[in-house]
Amino acid sequence: MSIKGIDGQIMLAKVTELTRDTNSQLRKNELMQDYMSIQGKLLEEHREQAVTEREEAQRVAIQREREGSGGSAGSGHHSSAEESTLLSQADLEEELGVDKDRIIDIRV
Repeated sequence: MSIKGIDGQIMLAKVTELTRDTNSQLRKNELMQDYMSIQGKLLEEHREQAVTEREEAQRVAIQREREGSGGSAGSGHHSSAEESTLLSQADLEEELGVDKDRIIDIRV
């Protein structure tokens, strides 16, 4: 079975189109993998930054609590442990820049 001239031209055009589409799809997949890799790195950096900020805020809150309890141990500044926890929670929220209007508080 031989391929005639016109059939060969049609086949060549179809093969060229198929090759172009395949290359385009491969390139798209490569770009998607690169994008996902970059997004993964950015997400990891964001998580690390959030943990670092949280640790810093907690450190500051603990330091303030120690300074507050050390200087006013006999004066009765904190009436209960719950009040102390609420104050440190407020300090933590202040350090993290938490918007009071956007907080959902769920306690179990």
